[in-house]
Amino acid sequence: MIDLTDCRGMERLFRERAKADPEHGSKWLGQAERWQELARHESAWRFQRRDKIQMHAGPMAVQPRGSDKPWRQMA
Repeated sequence: MIDLTDCRGMERLFRERAKADPEHGSKWLGQAERWQELARHESAWRFQRRDKIQMHAGPMAVQPRGSDKPWRQMA
C-alpha cells in the first residue's frame, strides 16, 4: 500500500522542478503526472476496499450494541 501523502508530495516536487528547470520541464511534468496517476489509482483502490468491507459488515453493523430488540422495533 502506498501513502497518498507521499504521492502528492512527489507530484508537487516534480511540478516545482519543472518550473525551476524549464529546459527539461516536460520531463519533470511527465514524472509529476505519473505520481498523480499513482495517487488516483491508490485512492480508488482504497474506496473500493472500504465499500467491500462495508458491504460485508452484516446485520450487526446496523443494530446498536447490547440491544435485544430488532432495529425496526427500537423507535
